[in-house]
Amino acid sequence: MNQSAWLLGSLLVATACSSGGDTTQTPFDPDGSAPNDADTKPDTSTSNDAATGPDSPSSTAYPSGPYGVSVGSTLANITWIGYPDVAADAIATTKPYVNYSLDDARKSGKKYLMINLSESYCPGCMKSAGELASGGPGVVSAGGVVIELLETTGFLSQASKMDLGNWINKYALPVTTVKDPDGTGTPSHDTLGLREHCYIVDLSNMKVLQLIVGDNSGQGATSGGKCLTAMHTLLGK
Repeated sequence: MNQSAWLLGSLLVATACSSGGDTTQTPFDPDGSAPNDADTKPDTSTSNDAATGPDSPSSTAYPSGPYGVSVGSTLANITWIGYPDVAADAIATTKPYVNYSLDDARKSGKKYLMINLSESYCPGCMKSAGELASGGPGVVSAGGVVIELLETTGFLSQASKMDLGNWINKYALPVTTVKDPDGTGTPSHDTLGLREHCYIVDLSNMKVLQLIVGDNSGQGATSGGKCLTAMHTLLGK
């Protein structure tokens, strides 16, 4: 090697060493993290502030009375028992059998609630149940809460757990379906009224917006079908 080539090689090595570059390689990390990754990774956390803030339904008390059931009145908090199917994603009897109240519906984060009143011997109620089975999930996905309330199984005869399960399974109901708690009689019937009535409630204040009446005979439009249409109108979907 001549002297010129030797000098050129030495100069290149010296330049690389004095450049200040860090040639140390970071060890392979199987989970993809890097040194100080707590400072450099993007924040992928989510916030539930909209659902749990100081003014959200879950953080406020149930509206105070006076209570009533007419349009414009505030519904009192009622507790039922049954199969809450808040996502409307399966036949309700596949869900746990638990208490479910109007306050639970209020805290759902949804906008509007419909409560359809049924009695198992009523032809109109049977037709309503079929319509809720097909149309209820659409209202839930649009932002509503759908409750099918089985008030009685005969003339003021309280529905049992078996009665409720049979009603759900007969029509493959995929929405929250409830009844009055055992041993309480028929308070929902006494308070909310007869079969083939449907309440639409504003969940922000629990006021009744509409009270829809259907045809008991099953020949005309039902409370369930009309309520589903009204809910879609309110939800804009």
